[in-house]
Amino acid sequence: IDRDELFVCVSLNERDAINYYLKKNNTQVQLKQEIVGRLGIRQDPSDPASSPPSLGFDVNMLGRLKEQGILKFEDENELFKSFVGSGKSTVVSTKDCIWTIYNELSSHVDLDAAVEQQLLVTWYPVHNPQQSSTLKAIWANWQSMMDLSFVQPVRLLREYFGPRIAFMFAWHGAYCKTLIPLVVAAIVQVVLVWASRDIFGSDLFHSNQVLGFSLVTVVWAKISENLWSREQGFFMELWNIQPNAAIMGSVRPRFRGVPAPSPVDANIMVQQVPKQTVMMKQLITAFITVIFCIMVGCCIFGWMLMFDGKMGLASSLMLSIEIKIFEILFQNLATQMTEYENHKYDSDFHDSLLWKLFLFSFVNNYSAFFFMTIRNAWTGCLDECLEVTKSQVTLTLTVLGICSVLQMLADQFMVKVSLWWEVRQLKKTGEEVPTRFVVEEQAKYAKVTEAVEVQNMQVLVVALGYVFLFGGVSAAVVPYSLVVFAIQLRAFAIMLCTCAQRPFPHQSFGIGNWQFCIRFLMSVGAMYAGFMFVAYGSAFRGSSVRAKLAGMLLFGLFVLVVWEFINLVFPADDKDRILMIQRRGYVQRRLLSRVGAKGLASSRAEALKTDNVGHREAFMKGDWSSIQPLANMPPGPLTPLQTLSSIESPK
Repeated sequence: IDRDELFVCVSLNERDAINYYLKKNNTQVQLKQEIVGRLGIRQDPSDPASSPPSLGFDVNMLGRLKEQGILKFEDENELFKSFVGSGKSTVVSTKDCIWTIYNELSSHVDLDAAVEQQLLVTWYPVHNPQQSSTLKAIWANWQSMMDLSFVQPVRLLREYFGPRIAFMFAWHGAYCKTLIPLVVAAIVQVVLVWASRDIFGSDLFHSNQVLGFSLVTVVWAKISENLWSREQGFFMELWNIQPNAAIMGSVRPRFRGVPAPSPVDANIMVQQVPKQTVMMKQLITAFITVIFCIMVGCCIFGWMLMFDGKMGLASSLMLSIEIKIFEILFQNLATQMTEYENHKYDSDFHDSLLWKLFLFSFVNNYSAFFFMTIRNAWTGCLDECLEVTKSQVTLTLTVLGICSVLQMLADQFMVKVSLWWEVRQLKKTGEEVPTRFVVEEQAKYAKVTEAVEVQNMQVLVVALGYVFLFGGVSAAVVPYSLVVFAIQLRAFAIMLCTCAQRPFPHQSFGIGNWQFCIRFLMSVGAMYAGFMFVAYGSAFRGSSVRAKLAGMLLFGLFVLVVWEFINLVFPADDKDRILMIQRRGYVQRRLLSRVGAKGLASSRAEALKTDNVGHREAFMKGDWSSIQPLANMPPGPLTPLQTLSSIESPK
C-alpha cells in the first residue's frame, strides 16, 4: 500500500504440473481409503491403524487399475487421497506444494543469498485463507482454553505446518492431558498435609510429603514418557517417517564451504567444510557456553547469600528478573554462536541451538533451588527451610510463566502495531489508503525461525522440569505448570495463524532431541528425589553420611525397578503401529498383484535432470555479469505447461 515493494507470487495448482513434479521427485502419495475395499480387503475405515499405505506416484498404474475394475476413470484423484487447499482437488497438500516450489526455485536461484545481497527483500510461504480459517475456528482461539481434552488437530497441522510443528503440538497436548491427573494428586496431597497438621495436629503427612509425592512424580513421569513414545511412534509410521532415514533438510543459505568431492559420490563436487574446522568451532562455542553457565551459577549463588534468612516475595521477583535477563542475553548469544559454527543443514543448526539453550536453561532455572536444598541440608535447617524453598519454587515458577506468556503476547501486539502505524503514516500524507492484500500484510508478520521454535519448546520443557525436579518439594508447581502449558499452547497457536508468517514445513523425527532432554530431566529428578529423601526425610535424621549414600543408592535402584515394571504395563511401543505396518504391507501386496510389476514401474528416469544453477557464489561476490538470463540457460525437461516455442532463446 506504500508503493515501495513489488510482490511476486508463485503457486502450484495446475493438475498437469503437479503430476509432473510428483513423477519427477518420485513422491510418495497416500491411497484413498475406498481403494482398500475395492481390492477386496475388509478393514474398519474408522480405525486409525487402517490408514492406507503410500505409493510412489505413477500414472501408468491408473489404466491397469481401470482395466481391473478398481477405478472407474483414469483419474489420480480417484486413486489417491485428495486435498483442496488451493481451491482445486489435488493429490498433494499445500505443504508439499511449498516444498516443490522451493526446490524448483532453488535449482535456479539461492533465495536467501539474494536476500542477503538485497536483491530480494524477503521470501516466505503464504498462509492459505481456507485452511488458516479452519484452524482459527477449531484450534487457534482463546475459547478453546476451556477444552480440557487438549486434543490437537495433528493431521491438519502436519498437512499445513509440516511434521516438526505437528509433533510439537502433539507432544504439547499429550503432556497437558497427562498433567491433569497429576494435578488432582497434587491437590489431594496438599489437602492431606494441611488437614493432618492444622486439624488433627499430626505431622505424619507433613514429614513424609517429600518422599510420597516424589514417588508419585517419578511414576507419573515414566508413564507419561511411555505414552508419548507410543503416540510419537504411531504418527511417524502414519506419516512414513522412517527412524533410520536421513533427514538433513535444505542447505542453509548462510553456510559457507569450499568445493570438495561429495562423501556420497566422489565424482560430484559439493560445498563442504573440513572436519577439523567444524570440530574447532564447536569446541569454542561449547567452551563459551560452559563459561556463561558458570558465570550465571555464581550470580545465582550470590543471590542466595544476599537473601539468606530473608526469603520472600522480593527475593522471588529478584530471582525471576535475573533468570529472564540471563535467558534473553544467552538466547541471542546462542543464536550467534550457532551461526558461527556454520552448519550446512537446518536440522544440524536446530539441534545445536537446542542443546546450548537446554544446558543453559538447566543451570539458569534450577541451580538456585539445588543450592538452597543442599546448603540447608548441610547446615541442618530442614523443616523450616524446606517450607521456604517450597514457597520460592512456587513463586518463581509463577512469575516465569507469566513473563513467558506476556513475551509472546507482546510479539503479537507489536505486529499489529506495525500494521496500524503503516496505515497511519499514509493517512498523514492525505492520500487514500488502498486495500491491503493478504500477501502484503503477511510480509509484515513475525518470522517463525528455528530459534523461535526452539524457544517455544524450551519454555515448556523448563516448566516440565520444575515438576520432575521439585514436584516433591512443592506439589503446588504441578497446577502452575499445567496453566503454563495450557496458555502457551493457545498463545503459540494463535500467533502461528494470525500474526506470524507461515513456517517452512520442516521434516522431523518426532520431537527429536527434546526427547533426550526430557529423559535427562527425569533421571536427574529421580536422583534429586533420592537426595531429598535421605536429607529431609525423618527416616534418616541423624544418620551417618555412609548410611545416607546407601539410602540414595537403594532409592535409585528402586526407581529403576519401578520404571522397568512400568515398561511392562505401559510399553513404549504401540500395538496399533505394528498392526498398521501389517495392514499397509498387505494392501500393497494385493495392489501389486492386481496391477503387476510393470504397472508400478516409475517413468522417473525419462530425462528428468535439472541443471543446478543456484549462483550462490555470484550473489555473494556481486558478480552479476556472470548470471545469464534465464532464456540463455541450458533448458531442463519440459513441464506439461511448456511448449518448445516457449523456451526457445530469442534470435
